Amino acid sequence: MYQALYRKYRPRVFEDVVGLPHVTDTLRTEVKNGRIAHAYLFTGSRGTGKTTCARILAKAINCLDPKDGDPCGCCEACKKIDGGLSMDVTEIDAASNNGVDSIRDLREEAAFTPAELKARVYIIDEVHMLSQAAFNALLKTLEEPPEHVYFILATTEVQKIPATILSRCQRFDFHRIPNDAISARLKYIAAAEKMELTDEAADMIARICDGGMRDAVSLLDQCGSQGKITAEGVARCAGLASKQYLMQLAEMIAKHDTAGAIGLIDSLYSDSCDMEQLCRELILTYRDMMILRVSGNDGSVKADPAALGKTKELAALYTVEEIIAVLDRLQTARERMKYSSDRLADMEIAAVRLCEPSLNDGASALAARISRLEKAVASLGSGGAVMRQIPDSDTAEPTGAADKRAGNVNIDDTKKSAAVRKEQTSGGRAEKKAQGSSPKPMLKWAEIMAELIKINPVAAGFMQGAKAVRDGDRIIVSGVIDYVKDDFAKGGGMKEALEKAAATVLGEKVSAAADTGGKNPGKPAEPAPDPFEDILSRAREEGIPIEEE
Repeated sequence: MYQALYRKYRPRVFEDVVGLPHVTDTLRTEVKNGRIAHAYLFTGSRGTGKTTCARILAKAINCLDPKDGDPCGCCEACKKIDGGLSMDVTEIDAASNNGVDSIRDLREEAAFTPAELKARVYIIDEVHMLSQAAFNALLKTLEEPPEHVYFILATTEVQKIPATILSRCQRFDFHRIPNDAISARLKYIAAAEKMELTDEAADMIARICDGGMRDAVSLLDQCGSQGKITAEGVARCAGLASKQYLMQLAEMIAKHDTAGAIGLIDSLYSDSCDMEQLCRELILTYRDMMILRVSGNDGSVKADPAALGKTKELAALYTVEEIIAVLDRLQTARERMKYSSDRLADMEIAAVRLCEPSLNDGASALAARISRLEKAVASLGSGGAVMRQIPDSDTAEPTGAADKRAGNVNIDDTKKSAAVRKEQTSGGRAEKKAQGSSPKPMLKWAEIMAELIKINPVAAGFMQGAKAVRDGDRIIVSGVIDYVKDDFAKGGGMKEALEKAAATVLGEKVSAAADTGGKNPGKPAEPAPDPFEDILSRAREEGIPIEEE
Protein backbone atom coordinates (compact mmCIF):
# COMPACT_ATOMS: atom_id res chain seq x y z
CA MET A 1 0.00 0.00 0.00
CA TYR A 2 1.22 3.49 -0.87
CA GLN A 3 2.55 5.40 2.12
CA ALA A 4 1.95 9.16 2.24
CA LEU A 5 5.10 11.24 2.03
CA TYR A 6 4.50 13.02 5.35
CA ARG A 7 4.56 9.59 7.06
CA LYS A 8 7.41 8.18 5.00
CA TYR A 9 9.69 11.16 5.67
CA ARG A 10 8.68 11.83 9.29
CA PRO A 11 11.92 12.46 11.26
CA ARG A 12 13.20 9.46 13.27
CA VAL A 13 15.88 11.30 15.27
CA PHE A 14 16.29 14.85 16.58
CA GLU A 15 18.88 15.60 13.90
CA ASP A 16 16.27 15.16 11.15
CA VAL A 17 13.91 17.77 12.64
CA VAL A 18 14.32 21.06 10.72
CA GLY A 19 13.70 24.62 11.84
CA LEU A 20 13.45 23.88 15.60
CA PRO A 21 17.01 23.92 17.02
CA HIS A 22 15.86 25.53 20.30
CA VAL A 23 13.74 22.41 20.93
CA THR A 24 15.85 19.58 19.54
CA ASP A 25 19.21 20.77 20.95
CA THR A 26 17.76 21.11 24.46
CA LEU A 27 16.04 17.73 24.41
CA ARG A 28 19.12 16.00 23.02
CA THR A 29 21.29 17.55 25.75
CA GLU A 30 18.87 16.49 28.49
CA VAL A 31 18.84 12.89 27.26
CA LYS A 32 22.63 12.85 26.92
CA ASN A 33 23.16 14.15 30.47
CA GLY A 34 20.43 12.03 32.02
CA ARG A 35 18.41 15.09 33.13
CA ILE A 36 15.06 14.09 31.62
CA ALA A 37 12.05 15.85 33.17
CA HIS A 38 9.07 13.78 34.26
CA ALA A 39 6.58 15.95 32.29
CA TYR A 40 6.86 18.01 29.09
CA LEU A 41 4.42 20.36 27.36
CA PHE A 42 4.85 20.88 23.60
CA THR A 43 2.79 23.78 22.24
CA GLY A 44 2.56 25.36 18.79
CA SER A 45 0.52 25.56 15.59
CA ARG A 46 -0.40 22.45 13.64
CA GLY A 47 2.17 20.56 11.59
CA THR A 48 5.22 21.99 13.37
CA GLY A 49 6.49 18.67 14.80
CA LYS A 50 5.02 18.36 18.31
CA THR A 51 3.95 14.71 18.06
CA THR A 52 7.04 13.81 16.04
CA CYS A 53 9.38 15.19 18.70
CA ALA A 54 7.33 13.45 21.39
CA ARG A 55 7.86 10.08 19.68
CA ILE A 56 11.58 10.74 19.22
CA LEU A 57 11.88 11.67 22.91
CA ALA A 58 10.01 8.48 23.90
CA LYS A 59 12.52 6.45 21.83
CA ALA A 60 15.48 8.33 23.30
CA ILE A 61 14.27 7.60 26.86
CA ASN A 62 13.98 3.87 26.13
CA CYS A 63 16.80 3.41 23.61
CA LEU A 64 19.28 0.70 24.54
CA ASP A 65 22.19 2.39 22.69
CA PRO A 66 21.58 6.19 22.37
CA LYS A 67 23.96 8.15 20.14
CA ASP A 68 24.82 11.59 21.54
CA GLY A 69 21.27 12.05 22.86
CA ASP A 70 19.59 10.66 19.74
CA PRO A 71 17.93 7.22 19.63
CA CYS A 72 19.90 4.69 17.63
CA GLY A 73 16.85 3.52 15.66
CA CYS A 74 18.28 -0.01 15.40
CA CYS A 75 17.68 -1.58 18.82
CA GLU A 76 14.62 -3.61 19.69
CA ALA A 77 13.06 -0.79 21.72
CA CYS A 78 13.38 1.76 18.88
CA LYS A 79 11.93 -0.66 16.33
CA LYS A 80 8.91 -1.46 18.49
CA ILE A 81 8.17 2.22 19.14
CA ASP A 82 8.56 3.08 15.43
CA GLY A 83 6.17 0.30 14.52
CA GLY A 84 3.63 1.27 17.21
CA LEU A 85 3.97 -2.19 18.78
CA SER A 86 5.16 -1.25 22.25
CA MET A 87 2.68 -1.45 25.14
CA ASP A 88 4.82 0.93 27.22
CA VAL A 89 4.51 3.95 24.89
CA THR A 90 0.88 5.03 24.77
CA GLU A 91 -0.55 7.81 22.60
CA ILE A 92 -3.87 9.23 23.79
CA ASP A 93 -6.09 11.50 21.71
CA ALA A 94 -7.64 13.83 24.29
CA ALA A 95 -10.16 15.09 21.75
CA SER A 96 -11.99 11.74 21.89
CA ASN A 97 -10.85 10.55 25.34
CA ASN A 98 -11.43 13.69 27.36
CA GLY A 99 -13.45 12.32 30.26
CA VAL A 100 -12.34 11.69 33.80
CA ASP A 101 -12.75 7.90 33.37
CA SER A 102 -10.01 7.84 30.70
CA ILE A 103 -7.58 9.58 33.05
CA ARG A 104 -8.49 7.25 35.92
CA ASP A 105 -7.63 4.27 33.72
CA LEU A 106 -4.32 5.94 32.86
CA ARG A 107 -3.49 6.45 36.55
CA GLU A 108 -4.21 2.81 37.38
CA GLU A 109 -2.08 1.58 34.49
CA ALA A 110 0.81 3.93 35.35
CA ALA A 111 1.22 2.26 38.72
CA PHE A 112 2.52 -0.92 37.04
CA THR A 113 6.14 -1.27 35.98
CA PRO A 114 6.95 -1.35 32.22
CA ALA A 115 6.23 -4.62 30.46
CA GLU A 116 9.24 -4.62 28.09
CA LEU A 117 10.96 -1.20 27.99
CA LYS A 118 12.87 0.87 30.53
CA ALA A 119 10.04 3.37 31.13
CA ARG A 120 6.39 4.05 30.41
CA VAL A 121 5.74 7.15 28.26
CA TYR A 122 2.30 8.69 27.85
CA ILE A 123 1.86 11.09 24.89
CA ILE A 124 -1.42 13.02 25.30
CA ASP A 125 -2.26 14.88 22.08
CA GLU A 126 -4.60 17.91 22.06
CA VAL A 127 -4.48 17.88 25.86
CA HIS A 128 -6.45 21.14 26.06
CA MET A 129 -9.57 19.13 25.18
CA LEU A 130 -9.59 17.37 28.56
CA SER A 131 -12.46 18.27 30.88
CA GLN A 132 -11.83 20.10 34.15
CA ALA A 133 -12.51 16.89 36.10
CA ALA A 134 -9.99 15.03 33.91
CA PHE A 135 -7.34 17.70 34.53
CA ASN A 136 -7.96 17.41 38.28
CA ALA A 137 -7.61 13.63 38.11
CA LEU A 138 -4.33 13.96 36.16
CA LEU A 139 -2.86 16.62 38.44
CA LYS A 140 -1.58 14.46 41.32
CA THR A 141 -0.05 11.80 39.06
CA LEU A 142 1.55 14.50 36.88
CA GLU A 143 3.05 16.18 39.94
CA GLU A 144 4.54 13.05 41.54
CA PRO A 145 4.59 10.25 38.94
CA PRO A 146 6.28 6.89 39.57
CA GLU A 147 9.97 6.84 38.63
CA HIS A 148 9.29 4.76 35.55
CA VAL A 149 6.57 7.10 34.08
CA TYR A 150 7.01 10.14 31.80
CA PHE A 151 4.31 12.43 30.39
CA ILE A 152 4.51 14.39 27.12
CA LEU A 153 1.55 16.71 26.55
CA ALA A 154 0.92 18.35 23.15
CA THR A 155 -1.51 21.17 22.38
CA THR A 156 -2.27 23.90 19.86
CA GLU A 157 -4.13 26.06 22.41
CA VAL A 158 -1.93 26.46 25.44
CA GLN A 159 -4.15 29.20 26.88
CA LYS A 160 -6.74 26.54 27.72
CA ILE A 161 -4.36 24.55 29.92
CA PRO A 162 -4.89 25.15 33.69
CA ALA A 163 -2.05 26.94 35.44
CA THR A 164 -1.70 24.01 37.86
CA ILE A 165 -0.80 21.75 34.92
CA LEU A 166 1.51 24.29 33.26
CA SER A 167 3.54 24.77 36.43
CA ARG A 168 4.37 21.06 36.60
CA CYS A 169 5.63 20.72 33.01
CA GLN A 170 8.76 21.72 31.15
CA ARG A 171 7.35 23.84 28.31
CA PHE A 172 8.65 24.02 24.73
CA ASP A 173 7.15 26.41 22.17
CA PHE A 174 7.19 25.06 18.61
CA HIS A 175 7.43 28.11 16.35
CA ARG A 176 6.35 28.16 12.72
CA ILE A 177 9.10 26.64 10.62
CA PRO A 178 10.88 29.23 8.39
CA ASN A 179 9.96 29.12 4.72
CA ASP A 180 13.59 28.59 3.70
CA ALA A 181 13.83 25.46 5.88
CA ILE A 182 10.55 24.08 4.50
CA SER A 183 11.65 24.75 0.93
CA ALA A 184 14.98 22.97 1.49
CA ARG A 185 13.22 19.96 3.02
CA LEU A 186 10.80 19.76 0.10
CA LYS A 187 13.68 19.75 -2.37
CA TYR A 188 15.35 16.95 -0.43
CA ILE A 189 12.16 14.84 -0.48
CA ALA A 190 11.57 15.59 -4.16
CA ALA A 191 15.11 14.48 -5.02
CA ALA A 192 14.69 11.29 -3.00
CA GLU A 193 11.39 10.53 -4.75
CA LYS A 194 12.80 11.49 -8.17
CA MET A 195 10.31 14.36 -8.56
CA GLU A 196 11.12 17.40 -10.67
CA LEU A 197 10.43 20.37 -8.36
CA THR A 198 11.27 23.94 -9.39
CA ASP A 199 12.62 26.42 -6.84
CA GLU A 200 9.65 28.72 -7.42
CA ALA A 201 7.20 25.89 -6.75
CA ALA A 202 9.00 24.90 -3.52
CA ASP A 203 8.93 28.50 -2.29
CA MET A 204 5.23 28.80 -3.13
CA ILE A 205 4.36 25.62 -1.20
CA ALA A 206 6.32 26.88 1.80
CA ARG A 207 4.52 30.24 1.71
CA ILE A 208 1.07 28.67 1.36
CA CYS A 209 1.55 26.31 4.32
CA ASP A 210 2.41 29.13 6.73
CA GLY A 211 5.13 27.38 8.72
CA GLY A 212 3.57 23.88 8.80
CA MET A 213 5.91 21.15 7.57
CA ARG A 214 3.27 18.41 7.46
CA ASP A 215 0.94 20.53 5.31
CA ALA A 216 3.83 21.37 2.98
CA VAL A 217 4.83 17.73 2.45
CA SER A 218 1.18 16.74 1.92
CA LEU A 219 0.78 19.43 -0.75
CA LEU A 220 4.00 18.25 -2.41
CA ASP A 221 2.57 14.72 -2.43
CA GLN A 222 -0.63 16.02 -4.07
CA CYS A 223 1.27 17.93 -6.75
CA GLY A 224 3.62 15.03 -7.47
CA SER A 225 1.17 13.29 -9.81
CA GLN A 226 1.46 16.17 -12.34
CA GLY A 227 4.96 15.31 -13.46
CA LYS A 228 7.13 18.40 -13.30
CA ILE A 229 5.98 20.48 -10.31
CA THR A 230 5.81 24.17 -11.25
CA ALA A 231 4.40 27.24 -9.52
CA GLU A 232 1.39 27.19 -11.86
CA GLY A 233 0.68 23.56 -10.97
CA VAL A 234 0.93 24.31 -7.24
CA ALA A 235 -1.46 27.23 -7.66
CA ARG A 236 -4.00 24.97 -9.39
CA CYS A 237 -3.77 22.30 -6.70
CA ALA A 238 -4.09 24.82 -3.87
CA GLY A 239 -6.83 26.87 -5.56
CA LEU A 240 -4.67 29.99 -5.77
CA ALA A 241 -4.60 32.87 -8.20
CA SER A 242 -1.29 33.41 -9.95
CA LYS A 243 0.86 36.42 -9.08
CA GLN A 244 -0.12 38.05 -12.37
CA TYR A 245 -3.81 38.08 -11.42
CA LEU A 246 -3.05 39.38 -7.93
CA MET A 247 -1.09 42.29 -9.37
CA GLN A 248 -3.86 42.97 -11.89
CA LEU A 249 -6.50 43.02 -9.15
CA ALA A 250 -4.42 45.34 -6.97
CA GLU A 251 -3.99 47.73 -9.92
CA MET A 252 -7.75 47.75 -10.56
CA ILE A 253 -8.37 48.61 -6.91
CA ALA A 254 -5.87 51.48 -7.12
CA LYS A 255 -7.66 52.84 -10.21
CA HIS A 256 -11.15 52.32 -8.64
CA ASP A 257 -12.13 50.01 -11.51
CA THR A 258 -15.06 48.30 -9.77
CA ALA A 259 -16.44 46.52 -12.84
CA GLY A 260 -13.00 45.20 -13.82
CA ALA A 261 -12.28 43.90 -10.29
CA ILE A 262 -15.64 42.11 -10.05
CA GLY A 263 -15.14 40.57 -13.50
CA LEU A 264 -11.65 39.31 -12.60
CA ILE A 265 -12.86 37.79 -9.31
CA ASP A 266 -15.72 36.01 -11.06
CA SER A 267 -13.31 34.69 -13.69
CA LEU A 268 -10.96 33.34 -11.00
CA TYR A 269 -13.91 31.75 -9.17
CA SER A 270 -14.96 30.02 -12.39
CA ASP A 271 -11.42 28.61 -12.63
CA SER A 272 -11.89 27.02 -9.15
CA CYS A 273 -9.87 29.64 -7.27
CA ASP A 274 -10.58 29.49 -3.52
CA MET A 275 -11.84 32.89 -2.37
CA GLU A 276 -10.35 32.64 1.12
CA GLN A 277 -6.95 31.81 -0.34
CA LEU A 278 -7.34 34.68 -2.83
CA CYS A 279 -8.04 37.04 0.07
CA ARG A 280 -5.02 35.73 1.96
CA GLU A 281 -2.74 36.13 -1.08
CA LEU A 282 -3.99 39.69 -1.56
CA ILE A 283 -3.19 40.42 2.08
CA LEU A 284 0.37 39.17 1.54
CA THR A 285 0.67 41.29 -1.62
CA TYR A 286 -0.43 44.47 0.18
CA ARG A 287 1.79 43.56 3.12
CA ASP A 288 4.77 43.58 0.75
CA MET A 289 3.64 46.94 -0.63
CA MET A 290 3.37 48.35 2.89
CA ILE A 291 6.89 47.17 3.78
CA LEU A 292 8.28 48.74 0.60
CA ARG A 293 6.52 52.07 1.28
CA VAL A 294 7.42 52.25 4.97
CA SER A 295 10.97 50.89 5.06
CA GLY A 296 12.03 50.45 1.44
CA ASN A 297 13.69 47.18 2.54
CA ASP A 298 13.62 44.78 -0.40
CA GLY A 299 15.05 42.00 1.77
CA SER A 300 11.77 41.69 3.71
CA VAL A 301 9.86 40.94 0.49
CA LYS A 302 10.30 37.39 -0.81
CA ALA A 303 9.81 37.68 -4.57
CA ASP A 304 11.71 37.25 -7.80
CA PRO A 305 13.13 40.44 -9.40
CA ALA A 306 10.28 40.76 -11.94
CA ALA A 307 7.54 40.41 -9.29
CA LEU A 308 9.44 42.75 -6.95
CA GLY A 309 9.59 45.43 -9.64
CA LYS A 310 5.85 45.16 -10.27
CA THR A 311 5.15 45.33 -6.53
CA LYS A 312 7.16 48.55 -6.31
CA GLU A 313 5.16 50.05 -9.19
CA LEU A 314 1.88 49.16 -7.47
CA ALA A 315 3.09 50.53 -4.12
CA ALA A 316 3.70 53.89 -5.80
CA LEU A 317 -0.02 54.09 -6.67
CA TYR A 318 -1.01 54.05 -2.97
CA THR A 319 -0.27 56.08 0.11
CA VAL A 320 0.65 54.23 3.30
CA GLU A 321 -2.75 55.13 4.78
CA GLU A 322 -4.53 53.66 1.77
CA ILE A 323 -2.57 50.40 2.00
CA ILE A 324 -3.43 50.06 5.69
CA ALA A 325 -7.11 50.73 4.94
CA VAL A 326 -7.06 48.02 2.25
CA LEU A 327 -5.40 45.56 4.64
CA ASP A 328 -8.03 46.29 7.30
CA ARG A 329 -10.84 45.62 4.83
CA LEU A 330 -9.24 42.39 3.54
CA GLN A 331 -8.63 41.11 7.08
CA THR A 332 -12.29 41.74 7.92
CA ALA A 333 -13.40 39.93 4.78
CA ARG A 334 -11.17 36.93 5.53
CA GLU A 335 -12.58 36.63 9.06
CA ARG A 336 -16.12 36.66 7.64
CA MET A 337 -15.24 33.96 5.11
CA LYS A 338 -14.38 31.50 7.88
CA TYR A 339 -18.06 31.32 8.85
CA SER A 340 -19.71 32.28 5.57
CA SER A 341 -21.69 30.05 3.21
CA ASP A 342 -20.99 32.29 0.18
CA ARG A 343 -17.35 33.31 0.03
CA LEU A 344 -17.68 34.66 -3.50
CA ALA A 345 -20.19 37.27 -2.32
CA ASP A 346 -17.92 38.20 0.60
CA MET A 347 -14.99 38.71 -1.76
CA GLU A 348 -17.07 40.75 -4.19
CA ILE A 349 -18.37 42.98 -1.38
CA ALA A 350 -14.81 43.55 -0.23
CA ALA A 351 -13.73 44.44 -3.79
CA VAL A 352 -16.58 46.95 -4.20
CA ARG A 353 -15.70 48.62 -0.90
CA LEU A 354 -12.03 48.79 -1.87
CA CYS A 355 -12.82 50.33 -5.26
CA GLU A 356 -15.37 52.78 -3.79
CA PRO A 357 -13.71 54.46 -0.76
CA SER A 358 -16.83 56.51 -0.04
CA LEU A 359 -18.55 53.28 1.10
CA ASN A 360 -16.03 52.71 3.88
CA ASP A 361 -16.04 54.09 7.39
CA GLY A 362 -13.70 53.83 10.36
CA ALA A 363 -10.45 55.53 11.30
CA SER A 364 -8.26 53.84 8.69
CA ALA A 365 -10.71 54.60 5.86
CA LEU A 366 -10.94 58.26 6.93
CA ALA A 367 -7.15 58.51 7.15
CA ALA A 368 -6.91 57.07 3.61
CA ARG A 369 -9.38 59.64 2.24
CA ILE A 370 -7.51 62.51 3.88
CA SER A 371 -4.25 61.12 2.53
CA ARG A 372 -5.66 61.06 -1.02
CA LEU A 373 -6.83 64.64 -0.66
CA GLU A 374 -3.43 65.78 0.60
CA LYS A 375 -1.80 63.96 -2.33
CA ALA A 376 -4.11 65.71 -4.79
CA VAL A 377 -3.40 69.11 -3.27
CA ALA A 378 0.33 68.42 -3.32
CA SER A 379 0.11 67.61 -7.02
CA LEU A 380 -1.60 70.98 -7.60
CA GLY A 381 1.26 72.78 -5.87
CA SER A 382 3.87 70.89 -7.85
CA GLY A 383 2.34 71.64 -11.22
CA GLY A 384 0.16 68.58 -11.37
CA ALA A 385 -2.79 70.65 -12.67
CA VAL A 386 -2.96 73.24 -15.43
CA MET A 387 -3.29 76.80 -14.04
CA ARG A 388 -5.24 79.43 -15.96
CA GLN A 389 -5.24 83.14 -15.11
CA ILE A 390 -8.69 84.73 -14.82
CA PRO A 391 -8.79 88.44 -15.83
CA ASP A 392 -9.07 90.91 -12.91
CA SER A 393 -8.48 88.10 -10.40
CA ASP A 394 -5.77 87.92 -7.78
CA THR A 395 -5.14 84.21 -8.12
CA ALA A 396 -5.03 81.58 -10.85
CA GLU A 397 -7.71 78.96 -11.14
CA PRO A 398 -6.95 75.25 -11.60
CA THR A 399 -8.56 73.49 -14.50
CA GLY A 400 -8.92 69.91 -15.62
CA ALA A 401 -8.94 67.01 -13.22
CA ALA A 402 -8.62 69.10 -10.04
CA ASP A 403 -11.75 71.11 -10.88
CA LYS A 404 -13.69 67.97 -11.66
CA ARG A 405 -12.74 66.42 -8.31
CA ALA A 406 -13.72 69.59 -6.45
CA GLY A 407 -17.13 69.81 -8.13
CA ASN A 408 -16.42 72.98 -10.17
CA VAL A 409 -17.71 73.70 -13.63
CA ASN A 410 -15.50 72.86 -16.58
CA ILE A 411 -13.93 76.12 -17.74
CA ASP A 412 -12.86 74.90 -21.13
CA ASP A 413 -14.03 77.63 -23.56
CA THR A 414 -15.28 75.07 -26.07
CA LYS A 415 -17.68 73.61 -23.50
CA LYS A 416 -18.83 76.79 -21.69
CA SER A 417 -22.12 78.49 -22.15
CA ALA A 418 -22.00 82.01 -23.51
CA ALA A 419 -23.33 83.47 -20.24
CA VAL A 420 -20.57 81.97 -18.06
CA ARG A 421 -17.88 82.97 -20.58
CA LYS A 422 -19.20 86.56 -20.53
CA GLU A 423 -18.98 86.71 -16.73
CA GLN A 424 -15.32 85.63 -16.72
CA THR A 425 -14.19 87.97 -19.50
CA SER A 426 -15.92 90.94 -17.83
CA GLY A 427 -13.66 90.73 -14.80
CA GLY A 428 -14.61 87.57 -12.97
CA ARG A 429 -16.78 89.55 -10.50
CA ALA A 430 -19.88 87.38 -10.83
CA GLU A 431 -19.46 86.02 -7.32
CA LYS A 432 -19.27 89.49 -5.73
CA LYS A 433 -22.31 90.78 -7.67
CA ALA A 434 -24.45 87.77 -6.91
CA GLN A 435 -26.32 89.45 -4.03
CA GLY A 436 -29.96 88.56 -4.39
CA SER A 437 -29.35 86.58 -7.59
CA SER A 438 -29.31 82.82 -8.17
CA PRO A 439 -26.29 80.84 -6.79
CA LYS A 440 -23.17 80.75 -8.98
CA PRO A 441 -20.55 77.99 -9.22
CA MET A 442 -17.75 78.30 -6.64
CA LEU A 443 -14.74 78.59 -8.94
CA LYS A 444 -12.13 78.63 -6.15
CA TRP A 445 -13.46 75.60 -4.32
CA ALA A 446 -10.28 73.55 -4.95
CA GLU A 447 -8.11 76.26 -3.39
CA ILE A 448 -10.50 76.55 -0.43
CA MET A 449 -10.29 72.77 0.14
CA ALA A 450 -6.49 72.95 -0.03
CA GLU A 451 -6.51 75.64 2.65
CA LEU A 452 -9.02 73.65 4.70
CA ILE A 453 -6.60 70.72 4.86
CA LYS A 454 -4.08 72.96 6.61
CA ILE A 455 -6.66 74.25 9.09
CA ASN A 456 -8.72 71.13 9.81
CA PRO A 457 -7.75 67.89 7.98
CA VAL A 458 -10.66 65.95 9.51
CA ALA A 459 -13.19 68.45 8.15
CA ALA A 460 -11.50 68.25 4.74
CA GLY A 461 -11.82 64.47 4.82
CA PHE A 462 -15.53 64.64 5.56
CA MET A 463 -16.05 67.17 2.73
CA GLN A 464 -14.01 65.32 0.12
CA GLY A 465 -16.09 65.04 -3.04
CA ALA A 466 -18.54 67.75 -1.93
CA LYS A 467 -19.65 70.55 -4.26
CA ALA A 468 -20.16 74.23 -3.51
CA VAL A 469 -21.89 77.30 -4.97
CA ARG A 470 -21.67 81.00 -4.11
CA ASP A 471 -24.90 82.73 -3.06
CA GLY A 472 -24.05 86.34 -2.26
CA ASP A 473 -21.90 86.35 0.85
CA ARG A 474 -22.58 82.68 1.53
CA ILE A 475 -20.98 79.42 0.39
CA ILE A 476 -23.51 76.60 0.18
CA VAL A 477 -21.98 73.11 0.33
CA SER A 478 -23.83 70.07 -1.01
CA GLY A 479 -23.10 66.35 -1.11
CA VAL A 480 -22.08 65.98 2.54
CA ILE A 481 -23.35 63.54 5.16
CA ASP A 482 -25.86 64.41 7.89
CA TYR A 483 -23.10 64.69 10.49
CA VAL A 484 -21.56 67.61 8.57
CA LYS A 485 -24.99 69.20 8.06
CA ASP A 486 -25.62 69.07 11.81
CA ASP A 487 -22.23 70.66 12.47
CA PHE A 488 -23.02 73.51 10.07
CA ALA A 489 -26.48 74.02 11.60
CA LYS A 490 -24.98 74.27 15.10
CA GLY A 491 -22.09 76.49 14.01
CA GLY A 492 -19.55 73.80 14.86
CA GLY A 493 -15.85 73.43 14.21
CA MET A 494 -16.13 72.27 10.59
CA LYS A 495 -18.27 75.29 9.66
CA GLU A 496 -15.80 77.68 11.33
CA ALA A 497 -12.82 76.01 9.65
CA LEU A 498 -14.44 76.26 6.20
CA GLU A 499 -15.32 79.95 6.72
CA LYS A 500 -11.73 80.65 7.78
CA ALA A 501 -10.32 78.82 4.75
CA ALA A 502 -12.71 80.65 2.39
CA ALA A 503 -11.81 84.05 3.88
CA THR A 504 -8.11 83.33 3.36
CA VAL A 505 -8.57 82.35 -0.29
CA LEU A 506 -11.24 84.92 -1.31
CA GLY A 507 -9.92 87.82 0.73
CA GLU A 508 -13.36 88.59 2.19
CA LYS A 509 -15.53 87.31 5.00
CA VAL A 510 -18.18 84.78 3.98
CA SER A 511 -20.49 82.44 5.83
CA ALA A 512 -20.79 78.71 5.15
CA ALA A 513 -23.97 76.65 5.06
CA ALA A 514 -24.92 73.11 4.09
CA ASP A 515 -27.52 72.36 1.44
CA THR A 516 -30.51 70.87 3.28
CA GLY A 517 -32.59 70.01 0.22
CA GLY A 518 -34.71 73.13 -0.16
CA LYS A 519 -34.86 74.14 3.52
CA ASN A 520 -33.15 77.22 4.86
CA PRO A 521 -29.42 76.31 4.80
CA GLY A 522 -27.64 76.90 8.06
CA LYS A 523 -30.80 77.33 10.15
CA PRO A 524 -31.24 74.71 12.91
CA ALA A 525 -34.46 72.74 12.86
CA GLU A 526 -37.20 73.93 15.21
CA PRO A 527 -37.36 71.74 18.33
CA ALA A 528 -40.42 69.53 18.64
CA PRO A 529 -43.02 70.78 21.17
CA ASP A 530 -42.92 69.18 24.60
CA PRO A 531 -46.33 67.51 25.22
CA PHE A 532 -45.87 67.65 29.00
CA GLU A 533 -45.23 71.40 28.88
CA ASP A 534 -48.43 71.79 26.84
CA ILE A 535 -50.45 69.98 29.54
CA LEU A 536 -49.00 72.20 32.26
CA SER A 537 -49.83 75.32 30.25
CA ARG A 538 -53.49 74.30 29.84
CA ALA A 539 -53.78 73.47 33.55
CA ARG A 540 -52.53 76.91 34.51
CA GLU A 541 -55.03 78.58 32.14
CA GLU A 542 -57.93 76.64 33.70
CA GLY A 543 -56.82 77.41 37.29
CA ILE A 544 -56.01 73.81 38.23
CA PRO A 545 -53.53 73.77 41.16
CA ILE A 546 -50.19 72.16 40.31
CA GLU A 547 -47.55 71.00 42.73
CA GLU A 548 -44.16 71.77 41.23
CA GLU A 549 -40.86 70.69 42.76
